[in-house]
Amino acid sequence: MELASFSTYTTHHQSNTRSLPAHDETPDPTSTSKKRMFSRALAIWLLLLIVAVIKGAIREIFITPRFGEQAGHIGGTAILCAVIILVAWFSISWIGPNDRREALVVGTVWVALTVRF
Repeated sequence: MELASFSTYTTHHQSNTRSLPAHDETPDPTSTSKKRMFSRALAIWLLLLIVAVIKGAIREIFITPRFGEQAGHIGGTAILCAVIILVAWFSISWIGPNDRREALVVGTVWVALTVRF
């Protein structure tokens, strides 16, 4: 009789432990690394967004009245492109893509966010 109740307890206990999530498993370092990379890429994109808005205000206040609409637009676009290149160049090591493909994904996400904005 005792053996039967031990067997029932063991079977019941094993089925319960299989359904519970394993808390002792370590998180996937690749997944954590990618989340950190995309969080940092989003932070840099938000910084670039703020810079673009400030650049637009400066263009409208100072450049366009002095040089005209078309020259203001061309000059402002050239300045913003240069700023984006510099920020991307200096922040890419902080963002931390593991290879060229991940860096291209970050750039593609930036373009998609910009178009969506």
